[in-house]
Amino acid sequence: MGSLNPFRLMRITSIMSDQSWALRIRSFVNYLKNNPKNRALLLIGSTVSDAECANAEFAKNYPTNLCKPNRSGFERLASHGYTVAANTQISFGLE
Repeated sequence: MGSLNPFRLMRITSIMSDQSWALRIRSFVNYLKNNPKNRALLLIGSTVSDAECANAEFAKNYPTNLCKPNRSGFERLASHGYTVAANTQISFGLE
């Protein structure tokens, strides 16, 4: 395993990407702290319990592809997104 090991290069690339994201998000979070009524940050990993959202399991297992969802699927995904956003708003005291 030399210094040009593909796994090592992939790991270095991953670390660089994570550091870049952290720098970008840090400045945005500072903006949010200085302007709390203007914006909020919702990460993709934000969750709610199944008890809080009946569509959580549906959203979790929904396939990620470029196909247009049918109306009921879209409504369930939108409902879950709304519930996550509302839960985050309550959790962090956002207005």
